Amino acid sequence: MNKLINKTTVTCSGLLATVISGSTQAHHPMDGQIPSTMFEGLISGIAHPVIGLDHLLFIASIGLFAVLSGASLIRLVTGFTISSLSGLLLHVNAIALPSVELIVAVSVMLAGLVIIKQFSGQVVVGIFIAAAGLFHGFAYGEAIYGAPKGAIATYSMGIGFIQCGIAILVFKLTQVILARSRVSSKHLRLSAGSCIALFGAFLLSNSI
Repeated sequence: MNKLINKTTVTCSGLLATVISGSTQAHHPMDGQIPSTMFEGLISGIAHPVIGLDHLLFIASIGLFAVLSGASLIRLVTGFTISSLSGLLLHVNAIALPSVELIVAVSVMLAGLVIIKQFSGQVVVGIFIAAAGLFHGFAYGEAIYGAPKGAIATYSMGIGFIQCGIAILVFKLTQVILARSRVSSKHLRLSAGSCIALFGAFLLSNSI
């Protein structure tokens, strides 16, 4: 267990160092420029959830939770994607949501805690994931606000595609790790959940 804690600490420290060093680039897949073509919108949509570690870790937590709890991955990721695209549309139509950065940070921290605690309320977690998706999607909208409709459409497509891809990839990799290595579900739950929760706490401290 001590080795697991040490490895978790090192991993989380490295993650935080990466975030700190690259925070100015975290949410600008087009170098801060608004996509002006459908192709640029697609590329930006695919890139945004990957280079934004808050979004990436939250989506990864969906795949982890599905494996560790036995919940339906399809239902969870579909709910999150629909909700996030709804939030994106709110942003591009200038409909505001309150305290978006704060709520995104809290959602990441809670996602880690849900994994750590092995929360079994699948319906409650599904509602939480969908609600969080609205705010993650609103945050996505910042990079596309004011762009042509075609670019917004392909941006949305890219985000929907990559979110599903990330969740499925994490789901499959987690299954492989548990089946082919000596890592137990408990150890994976504690280490991965701790990293995600710590990162969320770090985001939260910067948002307050």
